[in-house]
Amino acid sequence: MNLSHWLGRGSKTGVQEAKLRAEERYPHTDELASAGSHTSAAVRLLLITSDDQFYAFLREIANDRKWSLSRVGTVEQAFPILQQQDVPLILYDWNNPQSDWREEVLSLTALRPDSCVVLASTVADEYLRREVARNRGYDVLPRSADRDKLIRSLQFAWFWGIRSRL
Repeated sequence: MNLSHWLGRGSKTGVQEAKLRAEERYPHTDELASAGSHTSAAVRLLLITSDDQFYAFLREIANDRKWSLSRVGTVEQAFPILQQQDVPLILYDWNNPQSDWREEVLSLTALRPDSCVVLASTVADEYLRREVARNRGYDVLPRSADRDKLIRSLQFAWFWGIRSRL
């Protein structure tokens, strides 16, 4: 099965173009391994990062809050999870060295238009927020935010990810 088979939603212009770009960049999504079972935790979050320290920080928060946190290193590795599980919140790390965040945010929103895609970045200014919105993302999460602010931001994004499905 290829991406165009299971992604036929949204407007014909932007979504189809993003799907085509995603399919060109990740042509072997049907060959990826299974992602595991669905979880019923209150907040489900998929983190796409290669940064072990950022993951450890979020893992600590997720454990304390009883959230379900899955981590992958690339968008390609995220495809099977996004195919098999309901993931209302996707957090993409801007510092991922493998690719351009704009293309990845577009790919993720094309794959899961019902999920909130949040860009985690060391810079979180209005220019970047506008760029994320232009690329169909939800928001920018400052990596330097204190723990409570980060929790509130993620809860709010998760709420809007769930609300968009109603």
